[in-house]
Parts: sequence; C-alpha cells; structure tokens
Amino acid sequence: MPSYLDYWSTEFRYAQVANVMPLKRFEQIRRNIHFVDNANSDEDRYYKIRPFVEKIRRNCLATEEETQYSIDEMTIPYKGTKAGNRRQYNPMKPNKWGFKNVVRAGASGIVYDFLLYGGDDTFRYIGFSAEEEQMTLGAKMVFNGCKGLLSDKELKKRGRGSFSQVVDNDRKIAIVKWYDNKVVTLACSYADAYPVHEIKRWSKEQKKKLGVTCPQQNRRSIEREPPSPLPKKALIQNPSAPRPPVSVRYDGYHHWSEYTTYGRCKFCKHNKTNIHCSKCKQRLCLVTKRNCFYNFHNK
Repeated sequence: MPSYLDYWSTEFRYAQVANVMPLKRFEQIRRNIHFVDNANSDEDRYYKIRPFVEKIRRNCLATEEETQYSIDEMTIPYKGTKAGNRRQYNPMKPNKWGFKNVVRAGASGIVYDFLLYGGDDTFRYIGFSAEEEQMTLGAKMVFNGCKGLLSDKELKKRGRGSFSQVVDNDRKIAIVKWYDNKVVTLACSYADAYPVHEIKRWSKEQKKKLGVTCPQQNRRSIEREPPSPLPKKALIQNPSAPRPPVSVRYDGYHHWSEYTTYGRCKFCKHNKTNIHCSKCKQRLCLVTKRNCFYNFHNK
C-alpha cells in the first residue's frame, strides 16, 4: 500500500495486519526498534541495521532465480535528517531523497541481490583481488552484481545450451555465461543474450549433430557474423495534427487559446500543455515563464 497507515484505515483495512496489533502500538515499536546494541559501535556506516539488511539479502539470494538480470541503482525513500551524508539526492529518480541501493533484479522486477551504497565503505564485506581493486566504483558494482550469475556447476547440471546473464542498462553492458562443451563467458556493449538462436553442435554420445540453444552474443562470436546496422529513426509521415499554412499561422486573426487534453507543445517540443490554438489546432504552452503561444504565431 502507498502508506503503512492504510493497513488500519477504514477503506483499505487489511485484517492480517490490523488484527495483530493497534496502529499506535505499531508506531511505538517503529519509533523505538533497534537491531544492535548502541554501545557496540562499529565503523560500518550501516552497523545499526546491518543484521536486518543481511537477513533480507539472504532471503533474496534464496529465491529461485531467472535467466535475465539488470543491475541498476534504486533509491530507498527517506526524507529524515538523522542519516547524515548516507542520504543521497538523485533528481533523476521518482524518489529523489533516500539511500542509494544497487540491486540485481530479474525481468519480473523481483530483487535477487542488493548492495547498500556507503561511499568508500561500500565494499567493506566484499573481497576483491589486487587487479579488481584497480577498477572504478561503477565497475566494482557491476562485477559484484555479476557474481549472481549461475555457477559453472549449475549450468552443467541444466545441460548444454543453458545460459545466464546480467545487464547494466546505465553503462550499456551485458555479461552472458553460456554452457557449450565448456562454460563460455562474454561481455558486450552492443547486445545481450536475446534473441536466442539454435545452432547445430556435434554430440559425442549420440554421434550426430543436435540443436543447441545459443545466446545472440555467443552466436555472433562463433559465426563471426557482423552486427546488423541500427535501424534509422523513422520519419513522421502523417503528423497527429496537420501544421497550419504559414499564411494562416501568422495572419494575427482569431487565434484564441482553448483548453484541450494534455499533449506535447508543438513549439518548444519539451513540455506538455492542455492549451491549444482554436484556429491552428496546435497545443502550445501558455505559462508565466514560457509563452509558446505568442512565439508560435509571431515571426
């Protein structure tokens, strides 16, 4: 629910929660709950909630996984003032203030692993080799998330043609692990594992060629197939609203503003408005700091 208060509300009351304890009792526990002894301070920036966080993470890791992943940042909303510089501001997220959390999620949206961002202290409980220590913060995040790929043993158990992948959409990189005669791991900034193809591979046991599932990345490397060119941006042949002739647009006669449905402004192209010209039938911004309606009708 949008708010924990809704579990006790008249309209959305949820008996499985509301019948356990009153709302005031829950809020009292919520205000005073502790997971560690405050006397046992630690340099870990999240030491007060670390046991609770690790419990949640173990449950995530125990969930049966998919074959497609994405590694990305997620903000845990928090607008309080008690967290110091652990609270981050990201204007590009729906929840702009909160704790930065790097998650590995499946195509279904289920989180299978996560790592709380703590600045220089982020990788306190994660070991890296001397070579891996030279990587940037973002690379370490992706590398740590990639540890969620299925193990070689698990892929062999699933059989020839099985694969697992993780994708970082922000940095445009996909890492695919595929089992053929042996496990092959590839990283690519052009494509991920899909679409999946079928290739013919020789089977020693059956003495014939069999169809084997092959991810797109591996197929290109096997067949040395050049990547197909990116499609050209489609041109708009039939605009949703025909543009008025220049003679009508600038005639300065009977151009009245009217309310309409929300849509993109035809002048600035970046903002949406619910005002259009009664004569030109074009949506145009008409606000204090942006008068696209005037600019559209004047040369």
